[in-house]
Amino acid sequence: MKTFLFISSDPGVTRALIPVVRQLYLEKNFIIIGGGEDAESIWQIETGFNIKYNKFDDDISEKKVKIFLNGIRPDLVIVGAGLYNMIEHTFRRASIKMKIFCFSMLDFWAGYSSRFQRMVDGKCISSMPDKIG
Repeated sequence: MKTFLFISSDPGVTRALIPVVRQLYLEKNFIIIGGGEDAESIWQIETGFNIKYNKFDDDISEKKVKIFLNGIRPDLVIVGAGLYNMIEHTFRRASIKMKIFCFSMLDFWAGYSSRFQRMVDGKCISSMPDKIG
């Protein structure tokens, strides 16, 4: 059994991840779900089973994400690649720094560079995952 962490903020990528979550759940893996407010009701209603949702503020710090990741020790972090939110960006950065394999799911194949970069304090910060799909 493996531990998978799914993080999404955007409704589109959340819906794209649900079939993956269902399959991994059926295979008796440990699934942890989290993200922003916009994704919460989609995860709760559309997964088809009762699952605890970990809601994060969009401006969650990388330090808090690292504490959360240390507490659950996932084998794989699967993150959305929304254009505007910070949650997915911050989880990608923390996962990469902690050497936890990170996969980002795209629901729309455009604007690649802006999906994996954010302006923070006037600097362009990258959050390139290990794999993109």
